[in-house]
Amino acid sequence: MCAAASTLTQPGNTTAPVAVIHSSRPLNNEEHSGLEFLLSVAVEGQGAHSTWFPADDSLVVRGHLIDAFLDLWQEHHDSGLILYLSDTTVRRLLKEQAVAFPGLVIRDVIAGGRMRATWELCRASHHQAEVEREPVPVVPELPELMVVATDASRQKRGQVTGLAVVGSDGRVRMNHALTHCILAGEFAAVGMALKTWGGRSRVLWILTDSQKVSHFLNARIGSGARKGMAAQDDCLNKLADLEARGFEVRISWVRGHAGHLLNTYADRAAVAARRCAEFRTDNRSEFNRRLKGELQEALVGIPVAELRDRHIEPTETMAGAGR
Repeated sequence: MCAAASTLTQPGNTTAPVAVIHSSRPLNNEEHSGLEFLLSVAVEGQGAHSTWFPADDSLVVRGHLIDAFLDLWQEHHDSGLILYLSDTTVRRLLKEQAVAFPGLVIRDVIAGGRMRATWELCRASHHQAEVEREPVPVVPELPELMVVATDASRQKRGQVTGLAVVGSDGRVRMNHALTHCILAGEFAAVGMALKTWGGRSRVLWILTDSQKVSHFLNARIGSGARKGMAAQDDCLNKLADLEARGFEVRISWVRGHAGHLLNTYADRAAVAARRCAEFRTDNRSEFNRRLKGELQEALVGIPVAELRDRHIEPTETMAGAGR
């Protein structure tokens, strides 16, 4: 900064100690006492300290700033003081009271090696106090296992494809897409599962009734899946992202229409999503709400691991990600 320093008295007093008083804007901190502000004071050669104060209004804030200055002045009035105060209003008030503080030099800017060093000391203390005051975020414990079933529904002569995912947590997701084949829809449903449930448990177990999808995502090669299919590539990208973040994803084939609870609800949800899109109705949310209620009732008393193990072919339980 290149602006000249403004002084009250004795601008040539270069032997006086350098000090900084810095304050932050009032913040609403619900973890403590409501509206607060942080005040930091640093003196050359003496270190720095920071204190939180209630900030009921601007007069209270400025009162604390003036008290901080008066404490400094009481200690250093004999030697004088070179002071930078970040609050422009209090700085102006001190200038107006120049005659009351002989030997005080007020700086409008942070300039010179001594002042910069004291400012850095003050700012470091201020930042540390802000970090310590922030409440420690509570990270919810992730469940060990989540099981979801995916399905797609498509008429032979149409492109509208209903997509659905239902989970062991009782949630239901429904959507639709335009696809050139049912396989693309099955991949899209798995992609929706990875997007919605990925990272919400340590292990995500996805049940699909498409053997081609299960084979491809487990082997990571194009056995039976068309190369370059966008929904297929989207699944691979999402799996790689979850794997890189330390989550495990398993893909298993479950026989469709064979009584598996999650598969049954996924089928119903996919058909409903397709029909809502085909007939352009606005009641998909109503279907979702109804299916969700029924699913949550049906899940009562069923362990998550049982949903994973029921009706799964033993040769189809390789890891899809996190191997």
